[in-house]
Amino acid sequence: MTDGILLAEAREDLLLRKYAAVVLDEAHERNLNTDVLLGLLAATVPLRRRAAEEEGSTLPPLKLVVMSATLRVEDFTGLFRTKNGEGPAVVRVPGRTFPVTVHHSKNTELDNYVDVAFRKVCKIHKKLPPGGILVFLTGKQEVDKMVKDLRKKFALKNATKAGTRGGNDTKVAPIQKGTKDDGTPRDLDDDEVDGDCFQTDHDDYDRLEDSDPDPDDPPPDPASSLAPATVLRLYSMLSVEEQSLAFAPLPPEHRRIVVATNIAETSVTLPDVAYVVDAGRCKVRTYRAATGVASYDVAWISKAQADQRAGRAGRTGPGHCYRLYSSSVYDRQFAAHPMPEVLTR
Repeated sequence: MTDGILLAEAREDLLLRKYAAVVLDEAHERNLNTDVLLGLLAATVPLRRRAAEEEGSTLPPLKLVVMSATLRVEDFTGLFRTKNGEGPAVVRVPGRTFPVTVHHSKNTELDNYVDVAFRKVCKIHKKLPPGGILVFLTGKQEVDKMVKDLRKKFALKNATKAGTRGGNDTKVAPIQKGTKDDGTPRDLDDDEVDGDCFQTDHDDYDRLEDSDPDPDDPPPDPASSLAPATVLRLYSMLSVEEQSLAFAPLPPEHRRIVVATNIAETSVTLPDVAYVVDAGRCKVRTYRAATGVASYDVAWISKAQADQRAGRAGRTGPGHCYRLYSSSVYDRQFAAHPMPEVLTR
């Protein structure tokens, strides 16, 4: 269930008698409902403990599990104390995802980052081996524009190279498969493909950044025109039916390209994603006390969010995350964790 549904039930029954345990996942997001729910549960847990200790009670204590892959533990341990005043148990579970190699851009485009993302997706699709591509942008308008542009470009390229274009299908494009003998993508530096997760020690100056053709690029593969890609969108305003298209099985040899907002950071796992393109932005609610007006502004994400996005590429196999910002911007301008939503109101 959603945190909003549980909040509604807590208003009717603070002890949550229907439940023996509550698991609160992705707590690091610190949205308003989650923080309010945590505050209520901080009162519910000791109340349930005392109710369970009453003579003749059949109500068990309430067990609470707060989970996240990027949780800042100290934000939560002070809320919950045991009967003896001790803090809650903290369990660290090693991740089981595949290694993801992170590549930072040499330069950071401050305004036209959507265009940079578009070019990056085109080059990944043209040069790198099969695997889904997940692109993170900030909102519906950016996502829709990117999807429209990708479908138009890929459909035109497919019609030119393959010589076929079935009906009015605008979601296909050729994949030019280029790898080294050992299976490593040609335009990734060898010293970056080292198997370590989230390697961000230096900027990635790989050839994907170059606008001009590189003489070392892999030659076009004539058979690649048989391997199309499908471009899809994903954001919260879509209907359930439209969102489900991003998860639907594709025909063999098709590449999945999903352009999404931060809904794809943690809430969902898209199949077969091998490449993530991260613009490094999201929309945040900003309240201006002087005017009493709130607005949604584009801002940098946090380091925790950046790690969550990169992790999307390592769910089903080793992957790569292409960050459209430099390591200097990441180190100096990204906060460690997102600001709790309650502080923006």
